[in-house]
Amino acid sequence: MKRSVSIVIPVHNEELIIEDAVLKLVAEFSSIAEDFEIIPVENGSSDRTWELILKLSEADKRIKPLRSAKSDYGFALKMGISNSKNELIISDEIDVLDHNFHKDAIQALDKFDIVIASKRHPSAKDDRGFLRLIGTETITLLLKLICGMKASDSHGPKCWRRETAQAIVKASLLDGDLFASEAVLRAERMGLKIKELPLSIKEKRKTPISLIKRIPKVIRDIYFLKKALNN
Repeated sequence: MKRSVSIVIPVHNEELIIEDAVLKLVAEFSSIAEDFEIIPVENGSSDRTWELILKLSEADKRIKPLRSAKSDYGFALKMGISNSKNELIISDEIDVLDHNFHKDAIQALDKFDIVIASKRHPSAKDDRGFLRLIGTETITLLLKLICGMKASDSHGPKCWRRETAQAIVKASLLDGDLFASEAVLRAERMGLKIKELPLSIKEKRKTPISLIKRIPKVIRDIYFLKKALNN
């Protein structure tokens, strides 16, 4: 059975790939969804990303862009989720967009509350660069040791029912990179049924934000998250 889906994608300085990525999403969901909206959330870009998104939305009203002056992945993701209208929400990243995950996750929501795309799943195919691989392993280890996370991965695509996603957004305390992890931890503590599916991902471009610069803030946020979840 086809479902109504909102696809939320934070975007920051993505002028090189935004048009191709969004057009591929339109083609994909035209075949697998009864109804869909694509919500690119531009946040703090200094290039032509917003201009290109507006051009796409003028040509196809199913593309419903949002904009934030704040360069913040988590804030943008929460904004998109809060403004989603359809039954299911897929939150994704512009340089990921795994078609197999989208299709399989929509089907899995018949039995689960949230479906996570895991880069650390035994069947995952992760062809990113060395620094990104190390970053994923390090952050996941810290989340498990400090916050008791059970999932194998937390920062990546997810598929969830709108009411579940919006309830978690309303309860959340973090923006930034770790909102995605907070969402998984809150889902675990709420006793929601979580399914992990393998993710296929390739390095499509260099990250627009320095991985090294993100480390201190990520560590601080993990400790803040532990404290917040325990209160």
